[in-house]
Amino acid sequence: GERGADRGLPFDADLWRKPPEEAAARIRELAGMAGGLQAEIAATKEHATKLMAELGDTRAKLERLKALSRPVTDAERAEHDRLLRELTAKSDEVAVREKLAERRDLLNPPSDADDLARLEALQKKYQGLLPPPPPDRNGYWENLAAQDASMKALASRLKDYAEGRAAQVRADGPVPTLDPVVRDRIAVLVAEIEAMRAETKAELAQRDAVSQLLAASNKTRNHALRERNPSVNQRFHTDMAKLASVMDLALSLNEINAAQAAIKQLMDLLEAKRVKIGGSRLANQANQASAAQTAALVSEWRASVDRDIASDASTASDIAESEAKAGMAVQRFTSFQTDVRDFINQVNAQDSGASVDAAAEYQRRIDLLPQIKQWRINGKPGDPDAFSLKDLNDDLTEIDDNVARANKGLEDMRDMPTEYAGTLIPLVPGPRVVANSPSLERVREILSERRTHWTAKRADFKKSLDNVEELLGLKASGNVVDDFGDSHPKSLPAWRAATVEGELAPSQAATRQYLAQLDVLAGNINRATGARIPMLSGLSLKQLQDAIKNYGDDLKTAKFPDADTLESHAAQMDLITAAKLVPYAAREVIRWSKADGTVTAIDEALNDVLPKARNGLGGVVSMLDEILADVDADEAWIANPPPSGNAGVPGRQALIDRKSALLREKILPALQAARAMLVDTLIPYQTKSANEVSGPDSDYFKLYDAKKRLITESVKLYNRTMPWALATWGAEDGDQAEAARKIAEWRHKLQKNLDGYDDAEGHHKGVHEYQVEIANRKDPNFSGPETTEHLKDRQAPDGAGPYSLPRKITMYTAERAQRADQLNAQDAEINEILGKIEARSQGKYNLAALRLPVGVTADVAGVSRVQTAVDAHKFQNLGDELERIADEAQAEAASIEIGDDDGTVPTGVQPPITLADNQQIALWCLDAAKRLVPTSLDRPDSAVATFAAARFLYADGTIEGAEDALRAREGKPNSGQIPKAEEFLGLVSQTLGDAIADIPRDEAYAASNGTTETADQVYARKIRVYSSLDAMLLKGVEFFQLKQQWNQDSFKTIDRVKTYYDSLHDIYEGGQTANDSEITALDKMEEALRKTMTDLEDKRQKVASWLNQLNPKEKSVLNNIGEDVSLIMEKTRAVLEANINWHELKGQLTRSRDIVQAQLTQIDEKQSELSRELASGDVQGQLPPDLVRRIEALRLGRGAWAAGGDQNGPASLVIRKSEFGAFIDTLIGLMAGGTQNSLQNLSAIKADLLKNPQAISSFIPTSKVLDFGDTADGFYL
Repeated sequence: GERGADRGLPFDADLWRKPPEEAAARIRELAGMAGGLQAEIAATKEHATKLMAELGDTRAKLERLKALSRPVTDAERAEHDRLLRELTAKSDEVAVREKLAERRDLLNPPSDADDLARLEALQKKYQGLLPPPPPDRNGYWENLAAQDASMKALASRLKDYAEGRAAQVRADGPVPTLDPVVRDRIAVLVAEIEAMRAETKAELAQRDAVSQLLAASNKTRNHALRERNPSVNQRFHTDMAKLASVMDLALSLNEINAAQAAIKQLMDLLEAKRVKIGGSRLANQANQASAAQTAALVSEWRASVDRDIASDASTASDIAESEAKAGMAVQRFTSFQTDVRDFINQVNAQDSGASVDAAAEYQRRIDLLPQIKQWRINGKPGDPDAFSLKDLNDDLTEIDDNVARANKGLEDMRDMPTEYAGTLIPLVPGPRVVANSPSLERVREILSERRTHWTAKRADFKKSLDNVEELLGLKASGNVVDDFGDSHPKSLPAWRAATVEGELAPSQAATRQYLAQLDVLAGNINRATGARIPMLSGLSLKQLQDAIKNYGDDLKTAKFPDADTLESHAAQMDLITAAKLVPYAAREVIRWSKADGTVTAIDEALNDVLPKARNGLGGVVSMLDEILADVDADEAWIANPPPSGNAGVPGRQALIDRKSALLREKILPALQAARAMLVDTLIPYQTKSANEVSGPDSDYFKLYDAKKRLITESVKLYNRTMPWALATWGAEDGDQAEAARKIAEWRHKLQKNLDGYDDAEGHHKGVHEYQVEIANRKDPNFSGPETTEHLKDRQAPDGAGPYSLPRKITMYTAERAQRADQLNAQDAEINEILGKIEARSQGKYNLAALRLPVGVTADVAGVSRVQTAVDAHKFQNLGDELERIADEAQAEAASIEIGDDDGTVPTGVQPPITLADNQQIALWCLDAAKRLVPTSLDRPDSAVATFAAARFLYADGTIEGAEDALRAREGKPNSGQIPKAEEFLGLVSQTLGDAIADIPRDEAYAASNGTTETADQVYARKIRVYSSLDAMLLKGVEFFQLKQQWNQDSFKTIDRVKTYYDSLHDIYEGGQTANDSEITALDKMEEALRKTMTDLEDKRQKVASWLNQLNPKEKSVLNNIGEDVSLIMEKTRAVLEANINWHELKGQLTRSRDIVQAQLTQIDEKQSELSRELASGDVQGQLPPDLVRRIEALRLGRGAWAAGGDQNGPASLVIRKSEFGAFIDTLIGLMAGGTQNSLQNLSAIKADLLKNPQAISSFIPTSKVLDFGDTADGFYL
């Protein structure tokens, strides 16, 4: 319990947990021993002041070391691992070699043997004094920092106790009073120390790795030095001597080998030439077959053009048919609109009367019929002459009364006495008067009244008789206005004649004409649709009246099939025409019916009614004449009466007889006849006339109702039925769903003609596709290939040539110029060769006529020259002549000789190979042929003359065709195909586009149920659309007629193409013939070379056999020398590489040591700062447990600290050199167990350890000591 110079105060780490009383007693006990603590703190502060003075230099040095530091990267670490593995693999080999070198090491011990012996002796000396190593760490170092912190906490508690302040104790421990700033500062210091220790640990790992690599590198360097010794040069000198001998022998073969190589090279050239000839032959055969195959396609091309002609003819037929349809539609629509509108206007003009239109007039007349009936029954006001049933009945009543009175008068006069005869004068024949014994004057007045009465009667009946006679045409008469306001002749015969001539006959003729037309149209419609529209011709008027009434409904039963044939379209147009003709025919039937009824009525009146009426009225007038005559007799009788008495009896009896005879013979027969006329004729006729004028079955009602229905239906047909059918493409009236479907079908039909469509026959191009093709033909930037088979250029790079005509012109213009140059070059060379043949043969062969054209230009003149040469077969004739000359010269030529005949190796410059004239001529023929037809003479910048000529003409023909297609050219009526096609396609596109643009108006019309447009607007639109279609189709007929001419021109193009490929076939056939000639010449040259080669080979083998003995091929001299040099260089390279690597690692180790020293210094500073913070009394017992654990983990001590490691890694103890003596004391104290004798016995060990700190590793198994820094500020680790 006492403090000494070498031991501190006893430490109780759990004092703060004990009760206050026990803690106070312990504090009082320790208070007297606390003086040494203050002295130690002062010493510590003094040392800290010294360290702070040196801190500036230390930090500067640390920064410099950090700048020099280069931490090991992952890639370097991976490279280190790889090299370490290689070193480990090599270490086995090195170990073996070192084993072999141990003899030298044993014979020459290292210089440190004395030190080792002394260390071993020292170890033996103290081995018995040292305690056995503990099985594990005893916790001393771990407990140093905790004891120091507890001691400081205890000192703080003692100070509080001495000053009388009670310690703050909670149930679970003291209440923390530490300033949070201080606590955080301590925590930051702890974190920094932990981080710096981690960095130091990583740097130490780096240093250890470098140290290991340095040791391995040192071994490798030493091994490389041992391996490189002078013995490796001996073999090299031996092999060099052998090489000198071999070179002398090899020199003798140079001349032979050079000669053989030259001949072999020439033979290889000949063989290559043979291969090239074979390739040329194969190419000629392939090209000939290709040309023949292409030429064989001519029939297919012609068939394709024939198909185009047939297709165009079919298309032209379709267009013509479509044009017929469109033209028919325009004509029928226009005709319908014009004729039906004229019909309506005509009917309104003729029949409207005083009404607004005919229909109103017809209705007025229908409404008037009941009134007319009343007029015919009761009489027409304002027209006293009009017949009425009432007047006739009144007349009948009057007649019956008169007959009764006449009979009664006869009865009365039968037994009348004569003396009363005078009374008959005022009574008979009436009219009735009241007279009772009238005077004579009164009698005279009565007679006067009678005369007036019967005279008026006679005038009335005479007027009626005149009227009847006027009706009968017996008297002249004018026109009358009937009940409807119509005017006609009063004379029935005249009326009848006018009706027959002006209405009946024309209406019958017109009706028959219309019926015949309708029957033709109905027949067409029935055949196209299977409908059963009735035939009208031959029907009676009554049948026609019924048939024409339902004929419009019959037309509606026609349902047209979906097939858009000309017959179906014509039938539809016939239906429109029939619909137009029906109103005309119906009106004529009505006119016919009216005229027929009029004539029938007139005939009935003329043949029955009116004659009877005339007779009856005539009898009445005669009767009235007799009555007036009787009035005259009565007046005479009064004026001269008979005498009275018997004398007057005869006179009076004569009066009675006269009166009786008047009644019996004049009046009664006339009245009975009149009565019979009334009863039997006039009253029935008038009754019938009244009954037939009104009611649904009356003729007048039927007439005007039919007229009204006709004009109403005609107006509906014009304003609704036909516009709806046109706008909805035949949909049922009012069926908007069907209308939408049919309009959509029409749009689809138009659109697919624009866009194209697919069906079972394949794809059908639309106008837009054709327009794209035309645009591509015109576009100089379009790069697509030609698609028309007979226009494809099989010689083009892509096997087709450009589709664009401007690109064709550009491409083939360049080729035409190129081929012209090639043709000029080849023809010039051929002509030159021909001149040589003529000169060498000394005029034997005259080839002037076969000279080929030169100076050919890429224009019309040049084309004409080449075409003339081709037409004259100049190329073929030249080839045949060259072949004949070559055969003739070859037959007369000798063989070729090369070299001497003495059998020795040729030396020096050899004389040139010379050919005989015939051999030279044959070769010149071959050279000319090579320039004429394809052979092995392949010059990339040129082409043979025949091919150049063929391509020259082909290019010119292509240019001409392209220019003809692009623009119209004077003198070429079939040129300008592209503009004409473009114009036509533009018209088609515009027309179809306009037609499609018109469809929304149809859709709107159908959707609105026909209210968005008037009928005339619909007619105008449809006529405009169909007129545009008709105009476009007429242009189409003209275009396809022109296209057929283009198709015929295609045959000419095919013929030209066939001629081109036929010429290619002949060219390549000629090329094969030239290939045969090349092979013949090559065989002769190869035979001469082979003979010389055989002689040289015999001599070469003799010399080579000597050389093989000195320089065997299994192991040549040069090979041995190469191995020697490689071995020497390899040994030298190994030494240099090992030395360089060792120095690099040495530098890295030095830098790592400096960095570790600087980092340890910096850690020590931070730990000193932490110790100062922990030394404060305010800190003791106030730190959080986790921070205390972290501080304890730092294992701080005075001048030393422990850096623990994990279970698999090393643990380090860092000791400041200035504190190393204290550390040795502590270590020895532990070893001595605290006894004085042990300390005295171990003093020698302490002195030895102070001298050699490295020896401390002998006391700690598997440990080592590292030295950082040369001053007291350095560290041992």
